[in-house]
Amino acid sequence: MRIIFIGLFLMLVFSPGGFSQDLVLKYGESVVNGDSIYLSGTKSSELIEVRLSVTNNRTTSVTLKLRKTELYVVEGTECSFCWGECYTPAVMVSPMQITILPGATDRISFIGEYRPYEIEGTSIVKFTFFDPADTTFQQSVTVFYQIGGSGIHPDQLSEKIISVGPNPAHESIRLFLPDGLIGTHKASLMNGCGQEVLELNLPTGQQVISLPVAGIHSGFYYLKIMDKTRVLSVQKICISH
Repeated sequence: MRIIFIGLFLMLVFSPGGFSQDLVLKYGESVVNGDSIYLSGTKSSELIEVRLSVTNNRTTSVTLKLRKTELYVVEGTECSFCWGECYTPAVMVSPMQITILPGATDRISFIGEYRPYEIEGTSIVKFTFFDPADTTFQQSVTVFYQIGGSGIHPDQLSEKIISVGPNPAHESIRLFLPDGLIGTHKASLMNGCGQEVLELNLPTGQQVISLPVAGIHSGFYYLKIMDKTRVLSVQKICISH
């Protein structure tokens, strides 16, 4: 079963200004420029795939490579991709580059592959298509691979377990935790490259916790809330100073 949720706010995340319509990514009939795709499966799923079409709306040919950024991958699982050729999970940037003619659409070169190996959880991987000669010409999509009972849509989890505000945030982000949340939990703020820029252990029994962000550059980030075994919530946060 595959599910896609698309929002106008998410379409702004990490989309390069000025080139958003020159390079168009589609999942089925939906434009997913800078957006997120949610795929679900069970522990018995051997392979989950996402296929995208890539359209060049320029009047000249474009040559593209592909970069994989593992924002969060459940331990013991693997994510790989095909871009003309298929690569092992260790490959983060495609050696191959593919040329797309003016006005043409490539529907066969890209596949994002995920192997859960019977492990539940949600892995988050960003795929960026870019011109190696002009890195400002790029477009990306973030894929949530959700496996089993632990792989629930982040919006569903955040509504029931953790809410966050304000968004956009200026000086701090407040986490509102529900009653009965026990055990060891951690908040982690990641940038678009999957690098952790801030980490905070959440004290047990405290319902409102402040996460200071005054010293973090303005931009879009992922706020991940975890316990010892799984990701409870992943939300996109805008920091604006």
